[in-house]
Amino acid sequence: MAPNTKEVAPGLLPLLRVYTDGTVERLVSSPFVPPTLNETITGVSSKDISISSDVSARLYLPKLRRTDGSLKFPILVYFRRSFCAGSAFSSDHHCYINTLVSQAKILSISVEYRVAPEHPLPTAYEDSWTALQWVSSHKLSGASTTNTQHLNGSFLDQEPWLLDHADFQQFFIGGDTTGANIVHNITLRAGVEDLHGNTKILGTFLCQPYFWAPS
Repeated sequence: MAPNTKEVAPGLLPLLRVYTDGTVERLVSSPFVPPTLNETITGVSSKDISISSDVSARLYLPKLRRTDGSLKFPILVYFRRSFCAGSAFSSDHHCYINTLVSQAKILSISVEYRVAPEHPLPTAYEDSWTALQWVSSHKLSGASTTNTQHLNGSFLDQEPWLLDHADFQQFFIGGDTTGANIVHNITLRAGVEDLHGNTKILGTFLCQPYFWAPS
């Protein structure tokens, strides 16, 4: 009997190795870290939330003083790198967004979208659009979850940090590498489809944007 070995299918080395039985081995990764409340160095608080059955995110809030109960911050919806690997919950990404939030004094939502090849494009674009619509739904302060509908169904619970501290007059989206690719695509979509509450994107930033096609 032949040895029990897996056959490697064409993949995206050195990021991942795909096998013909459909399993995927990711070769480049950063360990996951939990969110923190009042992080020791920056004072930034973070927490993980579920946006829908398929999409989640990590929220970051700058350090608040006792007198800052109603303070509003600019919003940054951020899309992390890699269509195939990485995570909004990885240690390197968490450290980056934590520092950015501390220095820029913004409220950030770092989106965890599904990755290929298990979930090929346009899944990442659709997940990211779902997250953007979820964030913008909070502009309708006090609206019930039944009034914050997405095309594919209801969002999960609304988020107090966004209701209490998000300034929807300063609404930005950004990302790095493939995250910047996502920013480009969903900004174009926001030009033809309304966001909840008629939310307007004030600005975008694309860090080392990744646009690639077969030669």
